[in-house]
Amino acid sequence: MPPEDFPRRSVAADAILGTRLETLLGWLLALPSSPATAVLIEEAERPSFTDSAGLRGLVARAEEHVKERATAAVYAVVPPGAGERAFADMETAAARYCTAKPLRHHDLAPLAGHERPGLRAVLELVEDRSVQILVVPSLDHLPPDGTGAEDSLWTLTGIRALLSARGVRLIAADHRRTLSGRMVGAAR
Repeated sequence: MPPEDFPRRSVAADAILGTRLETLLGWLLALPSSPATAVLIEEAERPSFTDSAGLRGLVARAEEHVKERATAAVYAVVPPGAGERAFADMETAAARYCTAKPLRHHDLAPLAGHERPGLRAVLELVEDRSVQILVVPSLDHLPPDGTGAEDSLWTLTGIRALLSARGVRLIAADHRRTLSGRMVGAAR
């Protein structure tokens, strides 16, 4: 690689790290307050580094802090006795983002959003800022849009808006797995 490409690569790497730091700042702000979190928020808001190594170090510290302090909830629609595999997959996915054991919630049938006690419990945790990560097997475990009430809290759009407003990350544990017709039939 020619030496003249090094400055360009460094600027690009710093831009990527800066973008990552902005994302991490949002996640830091979603955590319960603590002196260590406050220090990292201050550093992320006003980084004082003149080199890439300092920025990389701050990003690494912030990522580790978020992973140590974040709490996840896992939620799925599962028929009786069929949820252990789904929960194991979601807990594995959650472990990539937080070290604490996630809080488990489920519903037995894919009812309308407001009729799901498990979903209601998860959204109460979100409102209380008790969780920073929500893991679902796939997005179709959440109530769909298309009911004419897309601005309602009880639709996918409404849930995503609430999560975004609270700084909660929504993670689909397996984008390929869907709530199959067989599983829906068993849940009814």
